[in-house]
Amino acid sequence: MCSCTPNSEWKKPLREALEHISDEVDKIFLETCEGILENAWEARDRYIEVFSGERKFIDWLQNLSGLILADEKVDQLEKLFKAELECQRMFTSCAWFFDDLDRIEPRNAVIYAAHAVWLTRQATGIDIFTEVSPVFEKSKSWRINLSALDLFKEAMHRFEQTQKSR
Repeated sequence: MCSCTPNSEWKKPLREALEHISDEVDKIFLETCEGILENAWEARDRYIEVFSGERKFIDWLQNLSGLILADEKVDQLEKLFKAELECQRMFTSCAWFFDDLDRIEPRNAVIYAAHAVWLTRQATGIDIFTEVSPVFEKSKSWRINLSALDLFKEAMHRFEQTQKSR
């Protein structure tokens, strides 16, 4: 709970859920990068070169790793680097500043978390959401009948529909 805003009981369980997702994505990311990248965290920090459009992922990865990898492995790693970016985005401070979960800022944090989970599942087949969904359920708007779990499921559905339409 935060004394700076009333009715902020939703913040702690949301933060716990996001931290759990981040921990799981990090673990999978590190395991996948093992033997390919000397320093996965440094590579993650340098991913801005790809995100900004400065470099193509495949060229960037080959330069960092010194390896020519199978297309499937490149695709897997690209999705996991994107998932790591989403994990960074979900912790933006504006998500915690305001007074209710139903605002755009916390909604965006949940969407970023859902995208990280979806990308990780696409890359590895591992679904990390099931174990964290009870914590998302505890984060509830005090103004409307809405939980972070509702937002998360809605975002996951949109990502799945987008994938099907491709």
